[in-house]
Amino acid sequence: MIRLRNNFGINVRYLGLIAGKMKSRPDLSYPFTVVVAELISRSAKHLFRQYAQSVGQQNLAAAVSHFLNCMFGSCPSPQTTTPQSLANVQIRKRRVKKPQADSHRQRRLS
Repeated sequence: MIRLRNNFGINVRYLGLIAGKMKSRPDLSYPFTVVVAELISRSAKHLFRQYAQSVGQQNLAAAVSHFLNCMFGSCPSPQTTTPQSLANVQIRKRRVKKPQADSHRQRRLS
């Protein structure tokens, strides 16, 4: 799909327009489903990036699983469960050392 689009010089932003024009033609039903699948996968990629940025590192695997279950699963409203071992973990942030004041250096020199 991407190679064909690139060979004809069609930009990605026109996929919706192409899908709209292909919808009315029954002889193009298979390419229409490919174009729609491309649109859905690109949209899901953008949504997942935003979703993954708001999740902590320790819960990333559970977040990926939940997102894929929501996207491909048949359950209308899946619930997440976080293991207690991961729920209570806090990320320790490294303290950034502040630059020393000039007055401290002057005391050392005198």
